[in-house]
Amino acid sequence: MLKTLFTSNVRLKILKRFFLNTEKEYYVRELSRDLDEQVNAIRRELDSMHKIGLLKTRAKNRKKYFYLNKFFLIYNELSSIILKNFVLDSQIHEDLKKLWEINLLILNWIFIDKQKEADMLIVWEMDSKKLQEYLLSEIWHKNVKFSLMSKDEFQYRIDINDNFVISLIRDKDSIIPINKVKNILKNI
Repeated sequence: MLKTLFTSNVRLKILKRFFLNTEKEYYVRELSRDLDEQVNAIRRELDSMHKIGLLKTRAKNRKKYFYLNKFFLIYNELSSIILKNFVLDSQIHEDLKKLWEINLLILNWIFIDKQKEADMLIVWEMDSKKLQEYLLSEIWHKNVKFSLMSKDEFQYRIDINDNFVISLIRDKDSIIPINKVKNILKNI
């Protein structure tokens, strides 16, 4: 099955598009245009993923639309791999480090189909409006729930075992690309 999933750059582009927009449906020419790939290459990859059950289809307005099968055997694992790869490829942590002095950045899976209290936790003083503008314009073009706090506030929340902060840190889906507060986190 994995042999079928990771065979080409076109397939990786398609997988990324579907897993970053899990509720959307796409037709062949739309993907071809958006991904700047040949129609036949897109069609071939979509048909292969449809054969193994990762994608489903439906007809609408005389077009064949493809969408993710959320009941696919390894849907959650595949989603996790693609999203983690996207976060690492996007280099959001590098961009944020250039813009602001950040002590801690926790990315808590902006795209997975779980309802989270926050997608990001950033420990530092910064203008939340500027951060939201950056996220909307540069990275994901969608609303990202984030929480900002100072290092002192973060320390206080750790000291009182604040459920929100502790759960973000302990969540197995979280990635911590910036951590300058290791001494604070060592007992969690």
